[in-house]
Order: sequence, then C-alpha cells, then structure tokens
Amino acid sequence: MEKYGFSQIKSKGFTLVELLVAIGILLLVLGGAVGVEVLNIRLAAYTKHQQTATNIAEGQINKVKSARDAKLLGSSTGYSDFLDLISDYTKSYRLNNTAGVWAVSQIADQSSFPMSLGNTTYNVKIKFSPVGIRQDIFVSNNQVNSTNSEKAIYVLDERGREIKSFNYAATKLKNPDCIAVDIKIDNKSNLYVADGGNHRIAKYLYDNTGRNLDFKGWIGKGANGAWNTTSNSAATDSGNALDEFNHPEGITIFGDYMYITDQVPRVQRCRLDTGKCDASVTLSIPVTNYINQVAVSPEGKVYVTDSDLVASNGHISRFDADLTNPLTKAISSADGPPESVVIAGDVVYVSVSSNPKVKIITFNKNLDRQGSFLTNANGVEQTVIGADGNLYLVNDSEQQIIRYAVNGSSINLLDTWSFPGIPKPIGIAIRPTP
Repeated sequence: MEKYGFSQIKSKGFTLVELLVAIGILLLVLGGAVGVEVLNIRLAAYTKHQQTATNIAEGQINKVKSARDAKLLGSSTGYSDFLDLISDYTKSYRLNNTAGVWAVSQIADQSSFPMSLGNTTYNVKIKFSPVGIRQDIFVSNNQVNSTNSEKAIYVLDERGREIKSFNYAATKLKNPDCIAVDIKIDNKSNLYVADGGNHRIAKYLYDNTGRNLDFKGWIGKGANGAWNTTSNSAATDSGNALDEFNHPEGITIFGDYMYITDQVPRVQRCRLDTGKCDASVTLSIPVTNYINQVAVSPEGKVYVTDSDLVASNGHISRFDADLTNPLTKAISSADGPPESVVIAGDVVYVSVSSNPKVKIITFNKNLDRQGSFLTNANGVEQTVIGADGNLYLVNDSEQQIIRYAVNGSSINLLDTWSFPGIPKPIGIAIRPTP
C-alpha cells in the first residue's frame, strides 16, 4: 500500500479547527474537477499527526485525478467501481514506520449528487469517517476463575468492537487484574497479566494476524526468578521474597523492565527478557491501605498509588527507576481513595473513588496538584493512554470503557463503549496495530 508524505510529516502547530478548514479547502480545490464533494471530513480528529492527515487527503484526491486524466475512469466505469477506487485509497496509511502506527479512514456512507466520469454521469456523495489510530485493545475480566467457558481476555478494535476473546482453558488465569503489552513493529506482542488469583505474572504472545494468544511463561514462587515456560499450571503459593508475589495488581512496562505492585505492599522491578526481579521497595503505609496501580514517566520516574477504603484517602508516591528516592503526597478524604495512575506528557492523572462519580486529579511530575475533573464512571481500576493519545478508563461497575481526549486538566468525552458480556472488566492495555 502506498504511503504518503513521510519526509514531510512534521507538526505545523495547527489547531484542529484550522486544520479542518485547510483540509476542507484543499479537498474542494483539488476535487472540484472530479466532482467529489466531501460533506464531513474530520481526518485529524483522532490523530496527533496533523500534517499526515493533510497528506492523506491530498493523496486521495490526486490519485482520483490521475486516474481520470489517464482515462482510467472512462465510460465503462460504474458507480461501484468509483466507490471501490476511493475506498482503496482511504483505508489505511502508515504514520510512522518505526512505531508501526496506522491511520484509518473509510467511506462511511454515500448518497446522491451529479458527478461525471468519462461520458457518464453518476450520482455520488461521499462522507468520510474520522481517521483513527488502528489499535488492539486488551481487556481483562477479573471474574474469571476456573471454568473453561469463562472468558479471561477480550480483544477489541479501535472502535470498541470485540474481535476475539480467550477463556480460562486458554489462559489458566484466575481473577486477573491489570495488564500491560509491549509494542513491537511486527504483528506480535507480549501481553503481561497480573494474575492475582494465581500469585504470578503470566506472559502470552499475541499474534494479530491469526488472532492467537499463546502462553509463554510465568514468574512467581516456584519459578526461581525466571520465566517458567514448561507448563501453564498456576503458581500455587504466594510469597513475599524477591521474585515472588502475594497478590499482584498493577503492572506497567518501561524499556526492558516491567514494574509490578503487590499487596504486600510493595513494588518490584523485573526484566522482561529473563523474568528476574532486580529491585523492590515496600511502601510505608498504614496496614489498612491497599497498594494499587503503577505508571512510569518517559524520564523513568515510577508513580504508585495506595488507598485506604475505610478512611477514604491515600497517597501518590514517586520513585526513581531503581525504586529509590521516594516522594509521597497525601490525597485526602475530600477527594477520595486513589486507584489508577497514568502519565501523558507532563501531566500525572490519578483517578479517585469520589462520590458519586470517579474524579481524576492532575499533578505535575513533582506531585504538585494542578486540577481535577469528574468522569462518567462509577468505578475505575486501570486507566491507560492509547496509541491515539486519548485517556481510556475501565468503568468496571457498569461494564464500560470510556474514552476522553485530554489536555492538561481539561477533558472532552469521546466515546462510551458498553460490554454487558464482560462480567467485571478491570485491566486494559492498548497497542497500535501494525
């Protein structure tokens, strides 16, 4: 598939409104001779690469013009042929060769207006759907236990549509919590699951081409500090030593490492390749507090939340990459007990169980409070920033995924996807689809 404008893909600092006006003018000017009227063009709504969206739009129109000028669109060209031609030019375009990110655009619907192709006039009106980032979205079901028919992991596309699910028989997961996925250029990625009911971290290889999820190992007590790849039988015992887990909950990936929170309460850093944990810190928090989620900034700073559900308060803590040099800030009962933490740009987003809806508090990276906003969720366990730069919340109490566009302390609700078939969605991980 042809790719447009790699050497020209540079952010021009356009606002979304400026960009959409520019694209609209571009399409009308270039498409006028062909007669293509685009009624709804929002090519940049879900992508950070605004200049790429312009290149895509220009490429679509120029290809149709070239085909017309080369007399490829003659009197034998039918209505469906024209739609197929446009559709072929607007499906998927790679934004970044290294990251393997694709943009998506397709014909959403068409109705009538006169357009000439060769000696024949057809009635065509094209409406493009928004460009999105193609993504695989993984969701864990915390309710799965030991029944073969119970689904443990669901795979959704970038529009929240289920495309695959894997049951207990395929995964052997028990009450899985948070999940994380590494990003590779090819169609395969490793999915890591905080398998709380089995006191382990489980690893699976997901193949986007065949939609397969293959077991690749687990670490925990009995694995002796390395990936146990011989059997997918569950780790039977909990443990509090290095390389062991009591009830792992939060998990995130940074570089060659994964960081894991455990209800001991502590955080461990483990290598992705060997499974060996080489750093650990136990949090100095009250015995009534629960350790929750973990996130890592691009600079390698580790952020962890803990909560006291009785006192309705908790903390947000920051550590260096080796889990030393702690900095802790209290979150009061006026806000509620904190749960998830995620980082986008220079902002740290912490969700708290406010009443009646979940609140998200924003901090800078030094844990100075910046602001807050209410969400539509009643309960949130894990949040994640998608490949499209948006914030995704798993609303476990209402079996939903809610997506927000975020900019500092401001938010804009984009989508709410309901999944009544997932009994208790908890974890979420997102990777761009190559």
